[in-house]
Amino acid sequence: MTTAQLYGKTDYVISDNMGEMIMNDNEKIIADLMRLKRWQYIAFAVACAERVALIFRSLGHPESVVLYEQALETAWAAITQEDFIPQAEQLIKKLENTPEADVDDSKLPEFYATEAMSILAYALAAVVRKDREPAKWVCNTSLGLRDGLNYILTEESKRQNTFDANNPFVPGPLEVLELKHQQQSLELLKSAKEPNAELISSLRRLSQEANKELELAVAELRKRKQ
Repeated sequence: MTTAQLYGKTDYVISDNMGEMIMNDNEKIIADLMRLKRWQYIAFAVACAERVALIFRSLGHPESVVLYEQALETAWAAITQEDFIPQAEQLIKKLENTPEADVDDSKLPEFYATEAMSILAYALAAVVRKDREPAKWVCNTSLGLRDGLNYILTEESKRQNTFDANNPFVPGPLEVLELKHQQQSLELLKSAKEPNAELISSLRRLSQEANKELELAVAELRKRKQ
């Protein structure tokens, strides 16, 4: 099923307890992250960054996109090589000095490029730091970004603009899909005791393919940017 179908002809059915289920699954994923080896949680974070690359490539400044691509390649390489830590530190600083780093208005299309860049910066932070916190930031920011995209793609009459204590969080299709990708990544990573080229290649391919789910949202953002 395409994203267009989820928001168009096909009705997206949400059960009364789906929000609670999503939050529980998110908590389980974070708990799993806290138990992973260093290379595993870095790989998880980088895969999340790869899944939003289309957003930055489509909305970022050309010069920033060049830097973004360099940072993404470095992050993938750093999964198995600790000597990329100094380079990762430098790239984080460079990303923080791009025009996208200053966009904090969620009404602007460029805001989503900022969020995508933040996910990559957090993935690089997972490379640099000796703890798993950045991987948790990646996990939550990835879901938060898709929450915003869901809002954009949902008809105004169907948006949840008021807080309902009995149903405080209603997930959209993109959040559900991302949660499944995160779970799939975890299972793939936990299946290997040590990193290997085939596993990393499979993880990256799956993450690249997932960008297709964002095409509808990116098209809408590009339209608003014009």
